[in-house]
Amino acid sequence: MDNHVEEWEAAYEKVRAAVTLKYPDGGEIPEFLLCIDNGEAWWRWSDEAFDH
Repeated sequence: MDNHVEEWEAAYEKVRAAVTLKYPDGGEIPEFLLCIDNGEAWWRWSDEAFDH
C-alpha cells in the first residue's frame, strides 16, 4: 500500500493544472491519469470525472 497519498495527490493536482487532454474534435477530456515511470509515460482517460 502506498504510504505517500498526500504527496501523490499534490503531484496529481500540479499535473492537472498544467496539462489538458483533448478529444480530436477539441473538447476537453473530463478526467485522465498520466503515469510516468523511468522515462516512460502513459495515460488512461475517462468520459466522466473520477471521484476525488
